[in-house]
Amino acid sequence: MATTPEYISYDGNPTNPNGLTPFGIFDSEALFQTDGPKVANFVATRLGYPIMDVELQDMQIYTCLEESIIEYGKQVNQFRIRDNMYTLMGTSTSEDFTQKNIIATPLDQIVRLSAEYGTEALSGGNVELKRGHITASAQTASYDLNTLWATPNESGKLLEIRKVYHLGSPAISRYYDPFAATGLGITNLFAEFGFDDYSPAITFVMMPAYEDMLRVQAIEINDVIRKSQYTFTLSNNKLRISPIPLNSFALWFDYYVVSEKSGPAVQTGRSVTLATGTVSLTSGSAAMTVTDAGHGASVGDKVNIVGVPGSTLGGIAVSYFNKTHTITTVPTANTWTADLGATPDTAATAWGGSVTAAYGVGVNEFVSDPSNVPLSHIQYTNINSVGKVWIYKYTLALAKELLGLIRSKYQSVPIPNADIRMDGEILRREAIQEKQELVKELQETLEASGRFQQMKAQAEAAGHQNQILQKVPIPIYVM
Repeated sequence: MATTPEYISYDGNPTNPNGLTPFGIFDSEALFQTDGPKVANFVATRLGYPIMDVELQDMQIYTCLEESIIEYGKQVNQFRIRDNMYTLMGTSTSEDFTQKNIIATPLDQIVRLSAEYGTEALSGGNVELKRGHITASAQTASYDLNTLWATPNESGKLLEIRKVYHLGSPAISRYYDPFAATGLGITNLFAEFGFDDYSPAITFVMMPAYEDMLRVQAIEINDVIRKSQYTFTLSNNKLRISPIPLNSFALWFDYYVVSEKSGPAVQTGRSVTLATGTVSLTSGSAAMTVTDAGHGASVGDKVNIVGVPGSTLGGIAVSYFNKTHTITTVPTANTWTADLGATPDTAATAWGGSVTAAYGVGVNEFVSDPSNVPLSHIQYTNINSVGKVWIYKYTLALAKELLGLIRSKYQSVPIPNADIRMDGEILRREAIQEKQELVKELQETLEASGRFQQMKAQAEAAGHQNQILQKVPIPIYVM
């Protein structure tokens, strides 16, 4: 004899939802506790209660309600990430952007990018372009600028040389022929334009400017092909000039201090002067161990080290130390290690004095991708009536799906002289479709409210407004 399964049906007396949801995200909100029983009765009634048994308990409906609020917040937050990702890139993850206004303009990013390009193009930028000089000695073509200039003047910081003033006579000085024309009046005329040191050839004034450019270029090309060109080569701040100087003279150059240039490696963080005996090298190991009490750094953080004195340490050039390092391990709260990329010949312990370390933040402290945009769950209390209506409908769809799953356990229920066919599968199919339609509706609403679509709508409205204004009669024709 078949046994009729026993079901626990909704009793119409929902309890307070506090403590009955899986995650308890909204349990502390008074409005959630007030609306929870109302939503439970709404869902049960839409599913047939009290005419029909609804095989759900209030805690199951509260679970569906919690999931609906989470889903609503997820869709809203995902849209905000897509709409503002360019603006959010590089911002601190310590700021929670949930339901806060985000200035939707990339101007700050553009300005920062322009400053970086300006620095590289030698046309402004945000880093001081400095000028220094060394003494070029007779019969000496090669010079180490870091040794001759950086150590005494920049505390051993790595330099980036951008221009060397090792030039021959300017082409313009060989452009004007001093015998091409004569006349004191012409000479005075050229003096007014600052050309009194050059030829008073008035014919050149009448020529188009592009002819001047072509003549200057011809002179410079001639210097390269037919004469020994005044030039230089630069590699890792090792300068070689040509031709070899015959006499000593001051050789000037423009440069940046590498540590002053901004970049993604070190953005903010703590700076500290490292004590004597800070670094420890082991022969045959590319890892350096740095001692810094209470450094607070983590694996993956960036540390920019500058001011390492001397030329080598443990047989490794100081350029391997004066740069940005990525922390590989943190053995203790007072030490960290990094891979140098070079292996020392001997063990060494050094540093001190003016050596400094600028700690950058770890990758997780700045927004880098959608996974670490600081957005939290949207609180139920802060959702307006339009959003709550969507939540109620989605809760109903989830509850219908759950009820369909429960009823699908049995295809039919035996009763005296007959069987009752269950509608579980029908409920599940209906619920899945309703969920999809609700999500699509919400996504379309969010997209329509996005920055791009709003700007497009405003542009269209302005165009229509102009068409209307064109029909307004000119005041002169109005009596």
